[in-house]
Amino acid sequence: MSNAAPITLEQLFRFNRGLPHQLAAISELEADLKANGYDAALRRDRDWFKTWSQDGKQDDTSPALKIISEFEGCRLQAYPDPLSGGEPWTIGVGCTRYPDGRPVRRGDVISQAEADQMLRLEVDRTAAVLAKRIPHWSEMNGNQKSALISFAFNLGSAFYSSSGFSSISGALRDKRWDDVPSALLLYRNPGSNVEAGLKRRRIAEGKLWAS
Repeated sequence: MSNAAPITLEQLFRFNRGLPHQLAAISELEADLKANGYDAALRRDRDWFKTWSQDGKQDDTSPALKIISEFEGCRLQAYPDPLSGGEPWTIGVGCTRYPDGRPVRRGDVISQAEADQMLRLEVDRTAAVLAKRIPHWSEMNGNQKSALISFAFNLGSAFYSSSGFSSISGALRDKRWDDVPSALLLYRNPGSNVEAGLKRRRIAEGKLWAS
């Protein structure tokens, strides 16, 4: 079955590396736009997208962006960690560092455009780390990957096989896909002042995984 899901230009050009097949795909896209219009041309079942993706499937991380934005919220002035009352300071949509690696500091202020860009870059970075660490990553669908990206965005991209993460790591390692939602729910800081919010997030991630 072909994939007719739409793609935005922003999503597309985040992956642009100026490679020959990508430049060829852009030419095909321009011709498709002229002939058929935006709504028809910007779909993943078009010939230009097959050309664009010939070095590997480009994952749609929009479900991750949505769930992260929903639970993290967006604040343009740095705020303290709810558990420590201080570091790590957070800004934008749950970002604790800037794209150049600098940590967020008390008193920092950014624009909405900067917050959006930081979130997209951090999601891409997280996805790249998970793709290298988690076995069977390539066998997961976009919603499953997005659920794990949200989980890792919250608890760290190095969670797999790390201390304290044996339940979720084991489920992923052994391809016990049906066990992943219940394993995610274990990581909600029971007894803390953030448990209720984390429980809602883990349930949402589990539903996304299973969808």
